[in-house]
Amino acid sequence: MTRYVLTRLLILPGTLLVVSFLSFGIVNASPGSVAASLADPNDPASIPRIEHELGLDRPFLVQYVDWLGSALRGDLGSSFINQRAVSAEFASRIGITLEIAVVAVLFALVVGVGLAMLAARYRGTRLDKTIMAATTLGVSIPSFMVATLLVLFFSLYVPSYPIISFTPVSEGLLENLRSVLIPSFAMSLPAAATFCRYVRAASEDILRESDYVRTAKAKGAGRTRILLSHVLPNAVVPLATVAGLQFGYLIGGSVLIETIFALPGVGSRLMQAITERDFPVVQAGVLLLALVFVLVTLLVDLLYPLLDPRIRVLRSAA
Repeated sequence: MTRYVLTRLLILPGTLLVVSFLSFGIVNASPGSVAASLADPNDPASIPRIEHELGLDRPFLVQYVDWLGSALRGDLGSSFINQRAVSAEFASRIGITLEIAVVAVLFALVVGVGLAMLAARYRGTRLDKTIMAATTLGVSIPSFMVATLLVLFFSLYVPSYPIISFTPVSEGLLENLRSVLIPSFAMSLPAAATFCRYVRAASEDILRESDYVRTAKAKGAGRTRILLSHVLPNAVVPLATVAGLQFGYLIGGSVLIETIFALPGVGSRLMQAITERDFPVVQAGVLLLALVFVLVTLLVDLLYPLLDPRIRVLRSAA
């Protein structure tokens, strides 16, 4: 087990290095110039001077190695636009992004697993088919479309609800939850549909093939008791990996959701930096989201043996 953990930890820096190099290359290769947006429209001759001051006239690899050296020392640079330290900007925003993602994944787990158990309880009935059809629709509709429709609905029919606003926790927990509830709901629908389909399929396999289910039936246990006592604990264990990946996807999807709902998180700041070609902010934002994704998947892998002792035995033997 220790060897496995050390191996995963050694892979982490390499993954972040590749992500940083690719994002740096994509941003630098994209059309447009931040120097042009900063220059006086009446003085186009100042563009080369601004590019030189920002270091944008140097070769790509020189810029990347310079940035990487500073990042390894803990300095992610400053914004080209407002000159604020990038690390300070994201430190005040990462909590909002994580809060939205956590609420979304919790909602998705409750709804997805609940619907999966309901579909398994009434397997083959019209209710089961309706739930499966709804989950197909759920995984097909992108979360930003759901978010746009929710903003339109609340603006037209519930104008008193503060749909485009954010209240920090310091100003009231209930108001804070109220401001993140709808964005989290919009993010959670595709994940809830994925969880439902995954647990429903796993339940089907367990009901059909597991000896302990046949034993429970032979003892006269009812279908509901079998599902809750025997099927659900075994179907949810593999869900940990899927939930970890979905949490990472939700973090990445926060870029559009935060922009739509005007939430001051990492995603909305990253979107603003992309439109402004603010290289240091874009680079740090992508790296931060990648770091969160990698750490979450690593945490899931480490928790998996605690959920399923058979994996702990196999990894210890390896």
